[in-house]
Amino acid sequence: MITRYKYQRPEKAGHEFMEWASLFSGELFVKVSIYADESGTDDRTGQKPSCRAATVAGFAAPRDNWKHFCVQWQKVLNKYKAPYFHHSEWTYANSCASYGWDDSVKTKKYRGNPYYGWSQEKLSRFRLELAKIAGEGNTLPICGGLNVRGYDELKRRQPNLYDENPYAHCINGFFKSCLTEINLQWPRFKDKGGITVFFDQNNDPVWAAGVSDAFMRFKKLDLRLKEYSFVDKKEILHLPLQAADMLAYRCREFAIEISKNRTVPAIEAEFDKALFHNLNRSSGALDSALTRLGL
Repeated sequence: MITRYKYQRPEKAGHEFMEWASLFSGELFVKVSIYADESGTDDRTGQKPSCRAATVAGFAAPRDNWKHFCVQWQKVLNKYKAPYFHHSEWTYANSCASYGWDDSVKTKKYRGNPYYGWSQEKLSRFRLELAKIAGEGNTLPICGGLNVRGYDELKRRQPNLYDENPYAHCINGFFKSCLTEINLQWPRFKDKGGITVFFDQNNDPVWAAGVSDAFMRFKKLDLRLKEYSFVDKKEILHLPLQAADMLAYRCREFAIEISKNRTVPAIEAEFDKALFHNLNRSSGALDSALTRLGL
């Protein structure tokens, strides 16, 4: 089914989010998206170019912050008459725009793209405006990732030291980073303040099992972890997951670059500066986060 744009009042987006959020016990909400590759986790050795990197990334923020976020995010969606933001569809549209849209192409992926017919300039402005919203305010980007090919090589040399499933290792690393960085960003939450984690829904049972195992393991270590849930980022209630999707996709691009060149890429583009705004580069936090995207 192709999702078409439908006008939504920004204030309604914020109100509905707060009503829904009241059902959960956490004071901090972590919105998480996962990218292994665009077709799923079909290569656990990382030999296929598209499967070289797996990333788990998202934003943490106090619950009230997400209300303001939803209002502002919906305003941009309304401005551009976009039903939602999804980075893989945006990337496909950007590629099509670079060659020129062709009305003779009738495929669902092509004609059904939510950004069908947009120019590259419009696509760029749309993504940048959303990135500024994602990176502003009291939000904390959290990046976790894995060089799948490198992990497989290490596992072959020392099989007893590494999980059979590389994605389980990736998810465990994300939870560890999440709790560490929340402690640094919000010291007052060290001893109190529940944390609720929302993952973008995923049809792969391997990922779902990995999330469940990792959550229960870290919940035993840190009682602030209250609950987790899988939800649909395209629904108005879950607009923050669209920002997580943006971050995870960009982190995956960084991870692929790191796996190829073994160097941390520079954050120079206006889009990246907006998205990673709350990771202060002078403190080394951003370098550290991007380095973790490699192995």
